[in-house]
Amino acid sequence: MPRPGTEIRIVDGAAGGGPVLDTGQAFFAGVAARGSTTKAVKVASLPEYETLFGPRSGGSLLYDAVATFFAEGGGTLYVSRASGAGAATATALLGTGLTAKAASPGVWGNSVKVTAVAPAFGAGVEIVVESPAGTEVDRSPALATNDAIVAWSQGRNWVTFTKVNDTLPPAASTATLTTGADGSAPTTADVAAALARFEYGLGPGQVAAPGYTTTVIHQELLKHVDATRRVALVDLPDTASGATLATAVQALGTTKGVRFAQALAPWLSYPGPAGAPVVVPSSGVQAALIARQDAVTGNPNEAAAGAGGIHRGTLGISQAYSDADRKTLNEQGVTLAKEKYGSIRTYGGRTAAGPADTNWLPFGNSRVLMAIAHEADAVAELYVFKQIDGGRRVFAALESDLNGVCLRYFNLGALFGNSAEEAFNVDTGPQVNTLATIQAQEIHAVIRVKASPFGEWVALDIVKVPIQQALAA
Repeated sequence: MPRPGTEIRIVDGAAGGGPVLDTGQAFFAGVAARGSTTKAVKVASLPEYETLFGPRSGGSLLYDAVATFFAEGGGTLYVSRASGAGAATATALLGTGLTAKAASPGVWGNSVKVTAVAPAFGAGVEIVVESPAGTEVDRSPALATNDAIVAWSQGRNWVTFTKVNDTLPPAASTATLTTGADGSAPTTADVAAALARFEYGLGPGQVAAPGYTTTVIHQELLKHVDATRRVALVDLPDTASGATLATAVQALGTTKGVRFAQALAPWLSYPGPAGAPVVVPSSGVQAALIARQDAVTGNPNEAAAGAGGIHRGTLGISQAYSDADRKTLNEQGVTLAKEKYGSIRTYGGRTAAGPADTNWLPFGNSRVLMAIAHEADAVAELYVFKQIDGGRRVFAALESDLNGVCLRYFNLGALFGNSAEEAFNVDTGPQVNTLATIQAQEIHAVIRVKASPFGEWVALDIVKVPIQQALAA
């Protein structure tokens, strides 16, 4: 067809999409029985997690957090497996031409069996993979060369192959994988490496290392969210001591990222895989509550607490605190769960920044700043390599686009003011984009926002008026 007109083409691939801006997604790092130790993996359900990362027995805290996240209605989740020194991948030689290798390090790969069998039709062999329990878990089509077997195995969940030579394994040859090892418990550096796999391009969201309660791991979480403009969900120790919890959150001090962290207690009683209750860290449930709230309201400034923080499956809380302890802990920046009206609900919404940092008390404010930061970054990306004209039109266009980002959150009530002008402003004027910055080929903008606080205390006065007296306005 000649131009002008349209054209439709059927192609093998499409251009990549835009930035990820889902504020409800979550990122969990921790110990698992199996799974990749080199990349973060997106999972959509607990069964998919079990397929990729193994059963609860190989890493109960991470497993429990994932289980509660999906049970409570969470959606998008990325998992990064932390592993320590000495972790080894089980291997075996199949015939003389192929090395079979478990898909990831760990003792889980020991006793996995691979067998070459004659196909019912065609030449070559089929590769059958059996779990240590003897269950067939994978099978190839008929493959006629070792190169074809290697290609088929790439990305499989159980076993991959590398070629030693071109000798095809004979039918009925079998091999059992050995020498897999879990290695030592992950160090702080190992957990930090697992967090680093949640690269910035995956977008905003809640990051947790479920069940880790040490200050050094918490500080790694805070460093991560400061670098990636996300927020952290920090599991505090499972203790009845309010003083211990206060000390734990105070230990975060002025660590960069503390303004974007929510410190959680106590741990929760939750139905386990066999139905018996297990005690789980709070971060998995809280991440799900946030995802649910975002899906309903579209507003990351809304607290996943109170009526918006009701747990669906929690059976009880592991520790009880006095009202005095609750007051003190709330002031220190600890978010607590409690029983209210027959249900367990999250009953707090402050950051871990502490009482002195009054501009950063509401955790929802941190989340809306997170959302604006990622959306503004996506807008700014459109201006990379834009020409800077003498009339400063490029600056005006950027200012308009960034105003559009902020206006959406103002219309949601997340930004505080009677008018948009009172709630936010975007400046790309000559004091921001100077001749020096223009000569340096830079485009600048400054966004100022007032984030709306939440109501932490509601006071009602009920007045009994005599029947002969008029009601006052």
